[in-house]
Amino acid sequence: MAQDKVGVAKEYLPAEVNATVFPIVVKPNASGSSIGVHFPKDMEEFEALDLDDVLIEQQLFGREFSVGVVDGIALPPIEIVTTEGFYDYQAKYNPGFVQEICPADITETVDQKLRAAAEYCHKQIGFEVYSRAEFIVDDNEKIWFIESNSIPGMTPMSLLPQEAAVVGMSYTQLCEKIIELSLKA
Repeated sequence: MAQDKVGVAKEYLPAEVNATVFPIVVKPNASGSSIGVHFPKDMEEFEALDLDDVLIEQQLFGREFSVGVVDGIALPPIEIVTTEGFYDYQAKYNPGFVQEICPADITETVDQKLRAAAEYCHKQIGFEVYSRAEFIVDDNEKIWFIESNSIPGMTPMSLLPQEAAVVGMSYTQLCEKIIELSLKA
């Protein structure tokens, strides 16, 4: 991904973390739905964490977006606005903790950049049927890649179905499309 178009958070090995690298985020590699994600404030909090099989990155700040891709084509970006904290398990699966805005209230330029970045990630990672990429857009409208999901949530209220609905695709149609594409892959 070209650095001038989309940024990627700096990553650290546990031994590289010192007082000068904060703020950081620590994410378990073998967990989903943001379970086990921590935002240590200092070395004491960092050293108290289980650091086996984790990703340690600089913490990014800005607006959070998710962009689904189906059959190589990006869907409209959805903005994720939490009432407090971050988009963790509680916010994802309990009403009242998050507002998911789709289509997102963004400029056409940011919309197109997010879609292009999601399609690029989908292709480069090697996804064949569908995926969902997550991004932060900072105050200068720089786009930062957070991660891609190879099997994004697929309940009727999940992000990918909400994005598909904006382009006129019902939940049933989306599921049928994914099955059809999977059988061809």
